[in-house]
Amino acid sequence: MDDEPLAGKAPGTQSHTLGDDLSRLSVRELAELKAACLAEAERIDTEMRTKDETREAANSVFRF
Repeated sequence: MDDEPLAGKAPGTQSHTLGDDLSRLSVRELAELKAACLAEAERIDTEMRTKDETREAANSVFRF
């Protein structure tokens, strides 16, 4: 249901969707959002590296 909290989010925490209006956020909220976005970008980079390493390992197994 729409009123259920998102998985991994604490109840009562605000979520932000890319492209949402930023003008309604305070400077503190913007700083927190920026930190969360940077942490998420690092998490994405880590996952991309993991997938690249997995693909490279699979390619090396199947090379003739």
